[in-house]
Amino acid sequence: MATVSDQVGAIAIIDGLRYEQMRIQENLDLPARRQAVAAKIREYYSANGIVVDEELVEAGVRKYFDSRLRFSMPRVSRPRKILTDSMILIEKTLREKSKEIVFATSVLMIGAMFTGAAVYGFFAFRDASFINHVVEPAQRLQNDVARNVSNVENLLATEAVKGSPLLTASGNEIRKDYEAIRQGLQTEVIEKANEAGVQPEAVNKYKLREDRFKFYEERYVQTAYKAQSFENLSIQLSSYQWLKGDDIKEDFAFIKSKIPALTRMEALVDDGIYRSDSLSPAKIEDVTGALFYMGSFANTVPLLAKHLRGFEEIGSWTFDEKLLKSILFQINKSVDNRHNQETAALNSQLETLLAFVKEPLTISIVSRPGEKTGLIRTPNDFADSKGVAYIVVEALDAAGNPFRISIFDAEDSKTYTVDMFAVRVSHEEFERVKEDKMLDGLVDNPVIGGKPSNSFTLKFDKRVGDNPSMISKVY
Repeated sequence: MATVSDQVGAIAIIDGLRYEQMRIQENLDLPARRQAVAAKIREYYSANGIVVDEELVEAGVRKYFDSRLRFSMPRVSRPRKILTDSMILIEKTLREKSKEIVFATSVLMIGAMFTGAAVYGFFAFRDASFINHVVEPAQRLQNDVARNVSNVENLLATEAVKGSPLLTASGNEIRKDYEAIRQGLQTEVIEKANEAGVQPEAVNKYKLREDRFKFYEERYVQTAYKAQSFENLSIQLSSYQWLKGDDIKEDFAFIKSKIPALTRMEALVDDGIYRSDSLSPAKIEDVTGALFYMGSFANTVPLLAKHLRGFEEIGSWTFDEKLLKSILFQINKSVDNRHNQETAALNSQLETLLAFVKEPLTISIVSRPGEKTGLIRTPNDFADSKGVAYIVVEALDAAGNPFRISIFDAEDSKTYTVDMFAVRVSHEEFERVKEDKMLDGLVDNPVIGGKPSNSFTLKFDKRVGDNPSMISKVY
C-alpha cells in the first residue's frame, strides 16, 4: 500500500524535475524571453510617460542577453595560481628528468607553494572579503548614482522645471542626497575597506557591509524613489504648460468657462507647482495626480473646444438644454474624479449630440419587405394581456439616408445610439399600421415625426403623441 510519505517524497522529486525542465526550456527559448522582457520595459516607460525609441529597447535587451551567454574568465588568487604553476612544472619534470631530480624539484616547489601562500595570504583575504563583497558593489552603486545625477541635472536645466520653485527645490535636494551617498560610499566604504585590509585579523567583512554599505544602499533606494516622482512631475509639467501656450490657451479658456472643474484643477496645480517650494507628501501626490490628468487632457482640448463652439454657434440657449447640460455635468464630474477615459467617451457623446442637433431629420416607419414594422412587449408586471404596442421607426437625414441618434430606453433607463428604434403607440394605431402593411408590404404615409435643423427635440404627429416612450431593442 502506498503511504502518504511515499507520495509526498515522489511529488517532491517530480516537482524538482519539472522546475528544472522549465528552467532549461526558458533558456532554450531565448527569442521569446527577449520579447517578453522588451514588452515589460516598454510598458514601464509608457506608464511613466517616457518616450524611448523601439530600436533602442530591442538593442538594449539583446545586449543584456548576449552578455549572459558570454564566457568570463574567473578571478584566480595568487596562491592558487602559484599552486597550479607548481603542479604543471612537477608534471613536466616527471616526464623529462630522473626520479632524483623529480624529488628535489618537488620539495622545492612545495616549499615555494607554501611560502607564496603565506606571503600572498593577505591579498587573497582582501580579494575575497573587500573587493567581492564591499568595494565592487559600492563602485557599482556609485556608477548608478552618477547616472541618476546626470538625469536630474538635465531635468533641472529644462524651462518647465526652471519656472517651478517646487520642482527646482526638489531636484536640488535629490542631487544633494545623491552626492552625499556618493561621498559616503567613497570615504566610509571603499577607502575604509582598503584601509582596514592592512590588518585583516581585525576586520569582519559582513559587519563592514551591513554597517556601512547597507546604510547607503537603503538611502539610495529612498532617493531613487523621490527622483522617479521628480521625473514624472517634470515630464507631465511640460504637457501641462502646453495648455497655457499661445496655440491652445484660447480654446482651453473657453472650455474652462463651460467646465468649472478644470478651473479648480488648474488652481491646484498652479498653487502646488508655481507658488510653493515645499509640499507635504500627500499634497505632492494630489498635485501629481492632477498634473497627470491635465497632461492627458491636453490631447482632448482641440476636439472638445470644437464641439462646444459648435453649440455656441447655434446659440447660447443650447447650454440650457437638458441633454447638453447632462453631458457637461458628467464631463465636469469625470474631471473632478480624474477619469481620462470617461472624459474622452463623454466628448464622443458631445460630438454625436452636436451632429444630431444640427441635422434636420424625419422619423419614418420601417416598412421594407422582410423587416419588422411593429412589436408587442409584455412586461412581467403588466396586467393587460394585450401588452404594450410599439411601431419600429428610423431617423433619416435631409438626403434620406439613415441617421444614428441617441434615445432614452424606457425598458432599462439607459441611453443608446441606434439606427432603428421603436415608439409606443395605441393598440388601435398598431392594428391600423399592421393592416396597411399586410395589403401590399408597404406602409402608406410612413413619416410620423421629425425635427428641424438646430433643434434638440423630436416631434411626432398625433398618431404617436407628444413625448412617447421609446425602446432600442426592436428584434
